[in-house]
Amino acid sequence: MTWRPIRRAALIGVVGIAFALMSAPARGQMVVYDPSNYTQNVLQAARALQQVNNQITSLQNQTQMLLNQARNLTSLPVSSLQAIEQSITRTQQLLNQAQRIAYDINQIDQAFGRSYPQTYSGSTSPAKRSSPKR
Repeated sequence: MTWRPIRRAALIGVVGIAFALMSAPARGQMVVYDPSNYTQNVLQAARALQQVNNQITSLQNQTQMLLNQARNLTSLPVSSLQAIEQSITRTQQLLNQAQRIAYDINQIDQAFGRSYPQTYSGSTSPAKRSSPKR
């Protein structure tokens, strides 16, 4: 019987034990379990999951709304499109008219301010103060 295989097995065993001892955690490397930190982490993860679920539900509702709108638009008769376009054109005309009215009111206000100023300078004659400008 040769001692060579036995020595090799013993050497492998010693090396294995040495690695096992080196990989064991030192006293300062022990895992610390903090239940309040763990609880906070679990609550945070639950809230994040709830938020994701809410976003998914919102996206599903928006998708359903868009599908319903598309279905309603495709079922509209073509004559409705013409009525909608006429309403848009009339609305645009009314907006333009309102802008002109606002401009006219500004002009009237400026003319009134020129004709009836809040204060007069010292060189303004009493006759000018009593009669409006034309």
